[in-house]
This record gives sequence, C-alpha cells and structure tokens, in this order.
Amino acid sequence: MKGIADWEKPSLNELILFALGGDWGKSLDFEDPEYTEVLCIRGSEFRNWSKDKGKTASKRKIKKSSAEKRTLILNDILVEISGGGPDQP
Repeated sequence: MKGIADWEKPSLNELILFALGGDWGKSLDFEDPEYTEVLCIRGSEFRNWSKDKGKTASKRKIKKSSAEKRTLILNDILVEISGGGPDQP
C-alpha cells in the first residue's frame, strides 16, 4: 500500500489544460460599445468566499470578446496571481 509520500507530485503546469491571463480592464466610466461590465475576481475575494461569494469583486469594463474567453464554467479552477507571474506567484 502506498502512502502520501509515495504519491507523484506533478507541477501545476502539468495539471493545467488551458491557461489564460487576466484582464483588469478599464474603469466603469469608460464608454465603448465593444466593452461590457464584468466582475474581476482577485485574491482578496477568496479570503471570505464562504460568506461573500465574490460580492466584493471589482466591477470593470473589458472587451466583449475578452469576457467570452474568460467566462467561468462549472468545474473550472481559478488560480489568481496578482502582482506575480509564472516564476513569482
């Protein structure tokens, strides 16, 4: 019988099927018919997720085509790395 120490430990990169960078967008007063209002989920939203369910997310405007690519669907896993990058999460 294998213990936890015997488990394989893949890197996060090996587990990801699809990666797409975020889009902070523009302020709500930005006017352009190609843009739509969205909620941007940041790391701070996870702190009280069980209570707030993202209600504290920032409202921003991003291109409609960008929003379509970033719409979360059931079973998606969201990893947030604001201020970081691939080598500095």
